[in-house]
This record gives sequence, C-alpha cells and structure tokens, in this order.
Amino acid sequence: MRSSPRHLLAALVVLVGAALAPPAAAQSFRLSSSTHVHGLVRPGAAGASNQLPFFELITLSTRDLGLQGLSLNASLWGMVEALDVAPSEDRVSGDVSTLQLTYRAPAKSMLDGLTVRGGRQFISAGPTILEQIDGGLVSYRAAFGLDLTLFGGAPTGLRFIRQEWPLGDDDSRYTDNWVVGGRLGYRLMDLLVLGASYRQQRYYNEVANDEVGWDLVMTPLDALEVVHHGAVELTSQRIKEVNTALLLHLSRKLSTRAGFRFISPDLFIPRTSIFAVFADETHSEGYLGADWRLRRWIGLEAELGVSIYGESCVDEALGGCTAAEAALNADLRANLRLGPARRYRVTVEAERTGTIDGGLTRLRIAGSAPLLARMTAIADLDFFVLDAPGEESGATLAARSRVSFAGSAYLSYVFRDDLQLLAGGRAMVTPLFSRAGAFMVRLNWILDRPADGAAVKVRRSSTASATLSGGAL
Repeated sequence: MRSSPRHLLAALVVLVGAALAPPAAAQSFRLSSSTHVHGLVRPGAAGASNQLPFFELITLSTRDLGLQGLSLNASLWGMVEALDVAPSEDRVSGDVSTLQLTYRAPAKSMLDGLTVRGGRQFISAGPTILEQIDGGLVSYRAAFGLDLTLFGGAPTGLRFIRQEWPLGDDDSRYTDNWVVGGRLGYRLMDLLVLGASYRQQRYYNEVANDEVGWDLVMTPLDALEVVHHGAVELTSQRIKEVNTALLLHLSRKLSTRAGFRFISPDLFIPRTSIFAVFADETHSEGYLGADWRLRRWIGLEAELGVSIYGESCVDEALGGCTAAEAALNADLRANLRLGPARRYRVTVEAERTGTIDGGLTRLRIAGSAPLLARMTAIADLDFFVLDAPGEESGATLAARSRVSFAGSAYLSYVFRDDLQLLAGGRAMVTPLFSRAGAFMVRLNWILDRPADGAAVKVRRSSTASATLSGGAL
C-alpha cells in the first residue's frame, strides 16, 4: 500500500474475520496458504552471497458475503530472510497483491449485467489495458450486446524486490499518481466483438501513458476467425502496437494461422521511466503457422516468421543511420503421447531466434513417464547455441562460449488426493553462470472441509527448495 499500509492490513484482518465468522447458509469461502523456502548460494559474489528467504502467500475468496452477488478476494505475501542480508536490503518484506470487494448483480434482476468492484485489484479492459490499481471499477453488460467499463485509482505495480516493512513504505502519494480509463464495446452473438478504449496514467503529476486503443474479433465463417487490436500513444503521436491475426481451421486435425504485428517496445514503458531509453527498437513481425494432429499419439506445431527493424538514426552523431535489417525466426515442435492410455508424454522442439545483433538456435527435449501407480518422472533438457560468443574483456571461458546447457529432473509422488510430493533438481552451464545447480523439494497439501452446509475449502501448499550456483557443480 502506498500511503498507509497499516490501514490496509487492518482492513484485511477485519474482512478475514468477517469471512471466518459463522457463515450464512448460502455463503462460502476458500482459504489458501502457500509456504516456500528457497536457498541460494553464490560463492565469491559481492555482498550477502548466501540467502535463505521464507515466503508465505495467503489468498482468501468468499461468495455471497451477507448479500447475494457480494464477494471478497484478497491475496498477500510476506518474506523473511533467515541469513545475513546486504546493508541495502531488508530482512522482512511483503505486499498486498489484491484486496477487493465485488458486487455482481444476480441474473434476471433489475441490475442484471452490473459489476462494481473496489480496492486493490487487477483491471483488464480489452486486450490493450491491464493495470493493478488501488481504486474502483464499474462495468455494465447490456442484454443487447453493449459493454461499458470505467475505472480509476492509483497504479501500484507488484513489487518483486525487497521493500521496507510494512509493505513498501515509500514516498508515493495517491494525489500524484493515478490512472483513469475505460472501454466501450459491442458484442453480436458469436460473430463480432469490437471495442474502443482509453487510458491516462500519471506518475508524480507527469503524464506517463496517454493512449487510445481498439480491438476487433470477427468470426464470419465457422472455420475462419479474424483477431485485431492496436493502440496509439497520444503524447508522442506514435503507434504503440498493431496486431492482426487470421486463424483458419481446415479440419478437426489441421489449423493454420497468419499474422502481422507492429510494435514500439519503448511505449510499453512509462515515459517517466529511465528504462524507456533501453527498450528494444521499433520493429514489425510477420509469421505463418500450422498445428497438425497427424495421429492420436502425435501432433506437430510449426511457425515461421521474420522481424524487420527499420532505419534508425539514434547513433547519427556517432556514425550515421543504420539501414533496415531483417531477422528470421522459426519453431518446430512435436508432441507425442505414448504407451498404455497414452500416459508417456514427450516434447521435442527446435527453435531459431534471430535479432539484428545475432541470434541463437535452441533444441529442447522434455517428457514425463509414470514409474509406479502414484509416481511420475519428469525431465527437461535444453541446449542453446549462440551465433557469436561473448567478447567482454576478462570474460571466463564459459562466458566466451557459444553453447549453453540446462537440464532438470523431478519425481512426483501422490500419497493421496490431498497430499503430493515433488522433488528433484536442475543443472546448467551458461555464459552468465559458469556452472550452476539447484534442487527443490515441494509438498502440496489440500484440505476440503464442509462447515454448516457452506462450501468451505482450506488449502495449503508447502515448498522447500535450495539453489547452488557459481561453481557449485
């Protein structure tokens, strides 16, 4: 929370207490807890090289909270570092991902189609808008196909880095940082969906995003689907993205697709952020693909595309403009299901990814196989070959190598429907880490318990894992 995280925690305690109170006959809730322990060892690294953080994730979901159509959803996480931390880091961290109260009008009521939501939430309005805000949303879907969504609040953003406790106590204020927007759409049965959207976002009273978007989905034939969406950034008067795809279902076993995308990666980053300078170059992408189910036990997926980077004069003072360049991308995947009841699964994939600075070729083989009635083995091997090795001065032999390898193997054992164990490890040799390895042990426990006729579900997942890197193998 931005200005007062303690208020948010207090509200969460009150709401959780209300949900756990003796429920009404129609009320139900689900409580989920996930505990994760991840150990990291980095010999020779600067600062605190050894880490052992404990993560806890709690989610709560209720339905018909004292009123039909009223629900509560909450999700928060916390972290405690058991070992020493660097002077610039905090031992305890956490955040509230969602804390929202939602009212959905019952079907066939006077307000049928109305949704009102308040609190910390994720906003999705068409394919061009996705935000996490502390605020509110009002949505209405009319029976004749009209769809209207309005939202506003303070953008939050999930914090994956360590923050001061309690919950990222920073200097950001709601009055300086906010986002507003909405979408107006129309749906004609299963034939047509179209919409127009708008969003303006401010950071520290400066415009970070100001854009309009549009989206369209058409199904003129049962075998043909047309998908299109795009957005324009108004402040810079530049196209942020244009994406068009044609999907053709030739038969039950064969479908094809073709698409085109123009993208300006720097416009996906707020204009007020310094990282907008380091975004990828504006480019276009075109591709052709197909999915073919040859037999019940084998399917093929293939895609061929090209990325075109236009003329750039960013470095004109250092040597003039660069000419337009093209990079080829290709991917071929085979999915196999073998053995009795087709329980043995194998995936073989070859991929070529090109960029204007080089590229890489990748080969992946993965699979799973039942060993016993309740035990399954899982393996995954990845090989990467870079077009050119690293040229950094003083780089290690691995950093100058063109070949990278990553492999993992796990065993899964189901003791019973509500108790499952997963254990295994992985190893890798990459230019970033000369040698690295990891192992993981995870225990999932699920408990479903009825209470006074209500649908009560309590779920817990416990995970323990450790990682060794930087020459551990």
